[in-house]
Amino acid sequence: MTAHLKKLWGALLLLVLMGGTGLLLARDLSPAAVAAAFHQADLRFLLMAAGLMTAFMVLETFKLRGLFLGLTGRKLGLRRSLGYAFVGFYFSAVTPSSTGGQPAQIYYMSRDGEDGAAAALTLLLMALAHQTSMVTLGGIFFATQRHFLLGQMTGLGLLFLVGWGANLAMLAGILALILKPEPALHAVSRVITLLGKKKILRDPEGLNHRLEEAAAAYGRGRQAAAEHPGRMVWLMAMTIAQALLMYLIPAAIYWAFHLRGFSLIQLLAVQSALTISVSTLPLPGSAGASEGSFLVLFRQVFGLSLVAPAMVLSRAVSFYLPLGISALGTAAVHLLPSRRKKQAFG
Repeated sequence: MTAHLKKLWGALLLLVLMGGTGLLLARDLSPAAVAAAFHQADLRFLLMAAGLMTAFMVLETFKLRGLFLGLTGRKLGLRRSLGYAFVGFYFSAVTPSSTGGQPAQIYYMSRDGEDGAAAALTLLLMALAHQTSMVTLGGIFFATQRHFLLGQMTGLGLLFLVGWGANLAMLAGILALILKPEPALHAVSRVITLLGKKKILRDPEGLNHRLEEAAAAYGRGRQAAAEHPGRMVWLMAMTIAQALLMYLIPAAIYWAFHLRGFSLIQLLAVQSALTISVSTLPLPGSAGASEGSFLVLFRQVFGLSLVAPAMVLSRAVSFYLPLGISALGTAAVHLLPSRRKKQAFG
């Protein structure tokens, strides 16, 4: 397949995904519902919620940039780092259980000439920090606000326990893959060899050689991470800050409706429980489940008359608005010339 044809197929696939995003926005986010909710709320706190989401994306950009620099010594440009952050958010949002974000980021980073193994390790460490922060904060909030949360979780207690256990298992799996990647690499090598024997792959020896090079680069990055534990502490601090920024969005919406009865720690605890409950469901962006769980968990917080408008505004700020922006950012990353091509043409 020629490079031109590959680019055409890639653009076509991206257009299909963008079309799906448009349908998702049209189906789940009624303009009338948003307008009605918007008119009931204090604009200052809505701007605060949007600022929180913006800060979340900024931290994601600097996490990726800083960690990649620490592992490889290579400095990613700010614009490219932001583009990769958009790619991660977008493909995580439109794929079940957020499974598409990291593979898409690795693809675009490799396309731009970055070491794919180093990119994979960077994103694995970021995933490890994400899972650790989610499980840790969820445990802390549940331990300190147990009685309050149990009162909010009517019918969702089992979903929370399953979500927390599944995230704990995912955390263990990511940690095992980082510390002991050899079994996974051996399995991939065996598959490549088998497909070569079946004549499905044309150059299994070359692919296995590239796999060995990737394993060596992965090992160098892992050693760099072990030699600089301060970098991992920095990553965890940034990730916890991101989680708290996201958990603060429903609190900003709560204040926007001039409500003041519940404390900040209670509002953070409810959003933490919501995030854990729906995070492992095999739905793009946990669509449907997030909205339904919000209506249950926040019903007593907002009251029956305001919980639906609050859900609309919270999802608009924390998911649908960044989804639309990241879709545009992903299109820009895909359509603009890669760094490798720019270097080739001087």
